[in-house]
Amino acid sequence: MSNLYVDNIKANSNWTGTEIAGNTVSPTGSILQVTQALKTDIFTTSDGDQGGASRDYGKFKLVEGLSGVMTPQSTNNKILCDLTAHIGAYYICYGIIRCNGTIIAKGDRTGSNREGVTFQTGGGYTWSRYYAEQTAAVKILYSPNTTSECVFTLEIAGYSDSQEVSVNGPHDYDNAAYPNNPVSTMTLFEIAG
Repeated sequence: MSNLYVDNIKANSNWTGTEIAGNTVSPTGSILQVTQALKTDIFTTSDGDQGGASRDYGKFKLVEGLSGVMTPQSTNNKILCDLTAHIGAYYICYGIIRCNGTIIAKGDRTGSNREGVTFQTGGGYTWSRYYAEQTAAVKILYSPNTTSECVFTLEIAGYSDSQEVSVNGPHDYDNAAYPNNPVSTMTLFEIAG
C-alpha cells in the first residue's frame, strides 16, 4: 500500500464544482447538508374554503410542526424539498409549499378553471372515507438565491369550511380502531450549484 502526501489540492481550470471550506471541493450536484422535520402528531383544520374558481392563498392553514429550515452556503446552490405528507380529507385537500412566504411551485391556471396548487388529494365517498388517507409525495428543486435562513412550510385547505382536512390522520377519527397514525416528513437537501 502506498501513501500520497500533498500540501494543497486545487481544482483545475476545467473544474465546474464549488470550492468551500478552504480546499474542500464539492462538484456541482453534491449534497452539502440535509435537514428534516418529522411530524408525528395530527393536524386538523376545517378553515380554508377553496371551492371557488380562484384561490385565496391567504386562507391556507400552516401545518404546525412540519416546517423545514436550512441556511444555504452559497446563492448559487439549490434546495431540494422532499415532502411526504399523509392527508385525510372528506372531499378534497389542496396543499401549497412556501419558502419564506413565497409559493415555490404550483400548477398553471387553465382557462377559467381553478388556479394551481402544489398538490391536491381527494377523499372518498364510501364508508371508508372517514378513515382513509392519501399520500402527497412532492419533490421540488428550488433556487432561493440567498445565504439567509430559508423556512419551508406546508399549508393546506379544504374544499369548503364545513369539510375537515388533516395531516397524519383521517378527517373523521371517531375513536375507531381502523385508522393508524402515520408520520409525515419534510426533508431539505442543499445541492451545490
